Amino acid sequence: MKSGRRKAFILVMLVAAISFQWSCYTAAPARPAGSPPSPAPIPVFPTPPATSPVSSAELKVVGNLNVAAGPGNITDVWAHTAASGKSYAYLGSFDQPRCGTDITGVHIVDITDANNPVKVGFLPSPEGTRANDVKVERLDTPLFRGDILVHSVEICSQRAINGQMSPEERASTSAGIVLYDVTDPLAPKRLAPDFSLNMEVHNTFIYQQGERAYVLVVQDEAERDFHIVEITNPAAPAIISSRGWKDWLPEGAQVALGTVPVPFVHDVWARSFPPNHPNPNYAGKVIAYLSYWDAGLILLDITDPANPVFLGDSDYVNPDPVSGQSPEGNSHAAVPTEDGSLVFMGDEDFVSSRTLFSVETGSFADTYRARQSAFTRRIAELDGKQLAGMTVFVGQGCDAAGIPAPPRATAEPGAKFIALIERGVCPFEDKVKNAADAGYDGVLIFAGIESPNEVISMSGDPAKGVIPALFVPRPVAFAILGMSPDLPPGTPLPAIGTIGERISIRSIFDGWGYGRILDVSDPKKIVELGQFVTENVMAEPVPPGDHSMHNVVIEGRRAYISWYADGIRVVDFSEPEKPFEVARFVDSVSGSDFWGVYLFKHPDGNTYILGSDRSTGLWIFAVP
Repeated sequence: MKSGRRKAFILVMLVAAISFQWSCYTAAPARPAGSPPSPAPIPVFPTPPATSPVSSAELKVVGNLNVAAGPGNITDVWAHTAASGKSYAYLGSFDQPRCGTDITGVHIVDITDANNPVKVGFLPSPEGTRANDVKVERLDTPLFRGDILVHSVEICSQRAINGQMSPEERASTSAGIVLYDVTDPLAPKRLAPDFSLNMEVHNTFIYQQGERAYVLVVQDEAERDFHIVEITNPAAPAIISSRGWKDWLPEGAQVALGTVPVPFVHDVWARSFPPNHPNPNYAGKVIAYLSYWDAGLILLDITDPANPVFLGDSDYVNPDPVSGQSPEGNSHAAVPTEDGSLVFMGDEDFVSSRTLFSVETGSFADTYRARQSAFTRRIAELDGKQLAGMTVFVGQGCDAAGIPAPPRATAEPGAKFIALIERGVCPFEDKVKNAADAGYDGVLIFAGIESPNEVISMSGDPAKGVIPALFVPRPVAFAILGMSPDLPPGTPLPAIGTIGERISIRSIFDGWGYGRILDVSDPKKIVELGQFVTENVMAEPVPPGDHSMHNVVIEGRRAYISWYADGIRVVDFSEPEKPFEVARFVDSVSGSDFWGVYLFKHPDGNTYILGSDRSTGLWIFAVP
């Protein structure tokens, strides 16, 4: 998830990541039927001192290729050796700096000479879409023998967000997955060209079970968001099962925490265990590892792909062992060790502080759910990292002349006033600027009648975002105006100029997303054993860049991690309670922004770490 961060990312939510500028939040007074339980108010714990990893070696750079796709464009990386004996890396792409078939797709790079990677091909994604995730595997089924490439298909978030795509066009845009025969990577063949899942897909995983082959598919924003697609005959793929968290987790399970309080599957991995495996929980089974955001890690037995069986899930410890705050959630990527006893799970958190929003006076005083905008001044930038004051309902805020001035003449000196504005008619940036010009210190924009319980990350022109702005559900606006949050969304609002209740907004530093080592020997009792953080995860003041962990691959008891601005990290977790860093790379010239990582056994006899930097392309490192 970044800058669009999944749920398009919500990535319009990770997306953007992934765009992936989230801000936080506690329980709403009302929620639509069937939605996850509202999170409990966030307690505040004393923050323990952050422990930086010991000094580690610098990774040796073997090769680098900037595919010149533009800043912030490259996403995932995978690699494969073709039947010819030559080796190739495959790089996915995002819709930055723009959406276009010349840059949104899959780059094919010849890495036969690891010191001299050369781009040799490009597979454009369908018009109006991007290829976030890419995997390549060799299949040997009765109906296909060769190398299969699958890439995810999501609608370009910028086109959708900026109004360049009508609802009709969005509905008709082909989304899902694309399959290629890349047995000859220089002459790829599109398979099942008319196949569409009619859903946006964020991540995938290919595996073969006996004579049958499958793709695990992660859907964007759906109640049943985990799908298994059979590709035994990749020219005729078919969905054979679809499931989601409500099929597995009981009422009251931990599913909604922190910044983005929702459960959704973000990434998936699978591992097959032999019949003689010593752990009876896994012997002879195919296990899927689902990174389910606030619901943590979910383990499924998918030995019968048509009937996935829930085995267990993890819970986040409260308080968080690193930040000392209540847990943030955000399980983003999880990979098991070969023996299946441990999982290295990484959280993706792009906001190093959380916002606590409260209505302090009136009949409905409480702590409520809210989200800071992505383009306005942050609460963390204010004196005391907080904003408190009286509210004034100013309508939709689109007519600058019609916004009543804050009643400062009757207020105490230095009092703050926050404009309460209804969503609709004009852009968020205009509402914020108009309120600032009228003399307000902050803005609360609340949801419309059509989607009263939504909480979104507002985007706009930073030049107009001179005061803080938050988005709240419509029932929260009712509470501020002295109305019951349980009233129907269409209940008439009071007159413009109505004085509302006093509210407070506080920013609490809680760090970035980091890595966790989980004991999954008993899937019904998953235990968090240890954590790994980089030196910047809990650093204050916050250094420039995004310091959240992103993707991970495992070999033995070593984790190879892409960590955005903190580069590529190699972590030894032989003692899960005491993981330590073995080596690292951060580009000292251009800075790093690593999205993907892959461990590749090259025909030259070496194993290489492949990293995909969003702006500087493919990097190849020697394994330390």
